[in-house]
Amino acid sequence: NLRASVKNLRPNELNLSDKYANSDISLNLMADFTGSSVDDMNGRIRLDSLVLNAPDGQGYFLESLLVTAGQVAGEKEVQILSPFMTAVVRGDYSYQTIPASVLQTMQRYIPSLVTFKNNKLKPQNNFKFDVQVRDTELLQKIFFLPLDVHMPVNLKGTVNDLDGRLHVEGSFPRFSYNGTLYESATLLCENPSSHMDCRVRGSMLMNSGAMLTLSVDAEAEQDRLKTTVNWGNNTDITYGGQIAAVTRFYKTEGKKPVLQADIDVLPTKIILNDSIWNIRSSHIAVDSGRVFIDNFLVERPNQYLCIDGKIADKETDSCLVKLKNIDVEYVLDIVQFDDIEFSGHATGQVNLKSVLKDFSMNTHLNVHHFAVNSGMMGE
Repeated sequence: NLRASVKNLRPNELNLSDKYANSDISLNLMADFTGSSVDDMNGRIRLDSLVLNAPDGQGYFLESLLVTAGQVAGEKEVQILSPFMTAVVRGDYSYQTIPASVLQTMQRYIPSLVTFKNNKLKPQNNFKFDVQVRDTELLQKIFFLPLDVHMPVNLKGTVNDLDGRLHVEGSFPRFSYNGTLYESATLLCENPSSHMDCRVRGSMLMNSGAMLTLSVDAEAEQDRLKTTVNWGNNTDITYGGQIAAVTRFYKTEGKKPVLQADIDVLPTKIILNDSIWNIRSSHIAVDSGRVFIDNFLVERPNQYLCIDGKIADKETDSCLVKLKNIDVEYVLDIVQFDDIEFSGHATGQVNLKSVLKDFSMNTHLNVHHFAVNSGMMGE
């Protein structure tokens, strides 16, 4: 049985953290539990009246946080209750081995990418979890995480090492991360048969005010990952389409095997400014930090973008980008660059050298009807 009271603790002055300058923390803590480890804890821990005094309106107050642990219907259960979140974990579990459970399951499908060491303690987890987060001010003020949920976030699932099954689903109706608004986001990861499926859906507010709807589907099996990305907007002018690829992972032989990947870009179509473009079949290889691109091509009649070459750190490594009648405004919209408005159609080539180290670029471009902030500059 432990009771503690902390008043005006200054982490910065005690060199505990450099993130709380001119701030102090106060709280009350009560712990009443038994058990030889956190895995077989029985009892409760209560934190109340957590106060963060900080300048510039960054203060925070948490009324209470209660953690209870014990047995329910013959199963272990942990509950977390607080004004900002609730969580329940029930079943057989060891906190130490939960990450290993996830890695062990993923290794069945992409063993070259996910390594689980056999000398580690083999996980034997079989549990369910259900988490709801209603407010993230604690994460913003205490942990400086730029996440703000506008509606409750729900995350639940099961982990069963005996059957080798993993199921995780999440609902994120409306939230902001680092200033960008997201809506109607969902997550589903499961392995119902011989492969692992992960699906993500959601919408993102662009700088232009348009809402971009995005979906990502990934299927992993036998060191092979098939990924499909679909997107579309809600404006009068259509931007959307699909990008699909199949990635094969493998490792080199020897004492220090190196992870490598072969990526086959599949033929699909995208729509930019109501115009249909074709993504042609191409190949990309990743080897020891180097990326080899073999004629990645996006084209439509009288327009194209082609990338061919090597992205690496040596001066002799170069990547050639060839363009014909590419609208500069398209590119800036995609990367959400709107500080200065550029427009025009670019034709020519850009030679990128030593991209991963001492980057340099040689260009030979002609921009037809080049304009800056709607002011025509000429050819």
